[in-house]
Order: sequence, then structure tokens, then C-alpha cells
Amino acid sequence: MNFSLTLLCDEDRKVVDLFNLRNPFEHGGIAYPATFIISPEGIICYRSLDGTASRVDLTDELSFLEQLHGDAGHTMKTGPKKSWIIPSPKDNWRMSMNMISQGSVADWKHFLLFPVNMLRILGSKVKTGKQNIIITQEFNAPVETVFNLLTDHEEFGRILNAKIKRVIDSQDENKNGLGSVRRIQAFPAPAFEESVITFEANQLMEYTVSKGSPIKNHRGRMEFADDQGKTRLTYRVDFEPKLPFFLLGSIIKIAIEKPIQAGLKRLSARFEP
Repeated sequence: MNFSLTLLCDEDRKVVDLFNLRNPFEHGGIAYPATFIISPEGIICYRSLDGTASRVDLTDELSFLEQLHGDAGHTMKTGPKKSWIIPSPKDNWRMSMNMISQGSVADWKHFLLFPVNMLRILGSKVKTGKQNIIITQEFNAPVETVFNLLTDHEEFGRILNAKIKRVIDSQDENKNGLGSVRRIQAFPAPAFEESVITFEANQLMEYTVSKGSPIKNHRGRMEFADDQGKTRLTYRVDFEPKLPFFLLGSIIKIAIEKPIQAGLKRLSARFEP
């Protein structure tokens, strides 16, 4: 292609395999698009595993580098937002002409197998088994304030705009503590109950579904940390759908994740000056 610059080439695919990025369906195995930012200490502090048609925006990477420059310990807290890349008609025409005039057997094989590859990629994105939700949110308020709001079952329901009622009190001083049970009515689904299994004041609360619900192997975990007078919450939910229906796990995940994200953002906005 008559490049006038030196290109690094991983001919033996050692680095590609080390980072688990090999795409075996293109040219016998090349790397998927990906971005890694590694600190001078050799720590991967930013990672974006992209796709041919979905990439992280360069401005997000530059913004991360600016923060890293000011804080050597800065790391990525959430996955970077990615945008779809839609080639213009001109680009599609140019790619087609390049393949016709200069394409190899591998190019034509890739073209003919495109529908198969798309099904494979979609199948890898849709998980029918265990689902994971990880949400991080910061609040301009002390840990004790945020902890008391989010671990109070009925107040938590008001934050999420959901119907939640404490049906069994904890035997501890805090009625919402260890052993307490809450009932959640999420129309049109039937009501289900969750029990608190870990309760450490201003630090941690864990709960699990104890009755009803179309999920199993469930655990919710709210971890609170002080950040110079502010609160950083890491909220994780793990579960599996009881029925192995295609897309059921992804649908339930969205139904759980979206209200929590929206509620936490509304709560965070309360404490903004």
C-alpha cells in the first residue's frame, strides 16, 4: 500500500493472542480493534475492546489521558461509550472496488461468510446464562447519608419509583439490616421478595431473592466508599434466568438495570449545589 512510515507487525500473532484479541474469521486471524492505555508502571488503566463497526470515540480516550496526566492513579471506572460506524455510500463503493481489483481469497471468503460471522457475533453478545450488572455512581454527600437512604427498603423504592415494602424487620437495631425482607411489586411481573444477607453500616449491603422472581443464583451488592467527603457507590447485581429462553436474560437485565441507573442519577442530582 506504499506506506511511508514504519509499521509494527505482529506476524506470529503473539501479542494478539496475549491480549486475547484474535479474530479468526479475517485474513486467517488478525486482531479485533482495541485500545489499551498502560501506565508507566505497566498497569492497564484503560481498556476498550471494540468491533469493526463499533468503536470508542477518540475524544473519550483523550479525556482519559488528560485525567491520567493529572492523577497517576486514575483508572477507568466504567466501560467507555462506543459509537456505531456507518460507512457512507462513497466508502462502501470504494471498499467494493478495492476488493474486486485487489482482493485476495481471504477477502472473498470474508465477504461470502459475512452473514455467518454476523450471527456468530450476535450470538456472542447475547448471554442466555449468568448476567452481570455493575453500576458506579458518585454523590456529593457523606457516606452515612447515602447509605441510610439506599438501604432503607421503602426509601429505596421511592428512589427507584418502585413499590417496595419491608415485610420482615431485622432483629438488629436497624430494621432494614441483616435478615430483613422486602417485597417488590414490579408490574406486570408477580411480586417477589429479597432478603438482606450482609449488612455493614456505611460500608456494605448484600441481598438475594428469597421468594418468587423469574431469576436464580441472584445476589445484589451495594458497596459504599468515602471519597474526600463524597460517596462512591459500586452497585453490582448477578443473576441467571430460570428459563433458558433466547434473549430472556438480556431482557431481565435491562428491566433491572435501567430503573436503578435512573434512580441513582436522580438521587445524585439532589445533592448537587
